[in-house]
Amino acid sequence: MKYCESQKLVTQTMREVSTDRPDEGTVDQNEGRSDTQTAPTTTTPTIFSANETIAQVQEDWEAKEEVKKLAEEEATKAALSNEYDFIQARLNADKILAEKFQEEEREMYTVKQRAKFLHDTIAAQRRFLAQHRSLKLSEIKPPSKNQLRNK
Repeated sequence: MKYCESQKLVTQTMREVSTDRPDEGTVDQNEGRSDTQTAPTTTTPTIFSANETIAQVQEDWEAKEEVKKLAEEEATKAALSNEYDFIQARLNADKILAEKFQEEEREMYTVKQRAKFLHDTIAAQRRFLAQHRSLKLSEIKPPSKNQLRNK
């Protein structure tokens, strides 16, 4: 309920209360007579103290609600900040771990590549030396009788 609506409602209720008692504000014709009864005086209960007005109470309530809202926002911000820090730390740890794995993988491939290159080089040297040996032997050694017959 908005402030204006609540103020109108209270004002209307106060008017109704004052019209419900027709004996208030009228002059009693039997004044001075002792045999007549006077109307009992009753006070209407008020929610607010005499010093407070509806506007002041509304302002106090709005101020309290604003303080609650600000406190909730601060708590939410603090929780989000903590969660953000946790996520950021985890991301940093994941990044460091990924870099470590990548470095190990690079070294592993480098070792594999070096091993493959060494293997290929040794195999090429063996083939070359085997071919070179066969050429040297054939040059030094005279052909055998079988070789001569087959020619």
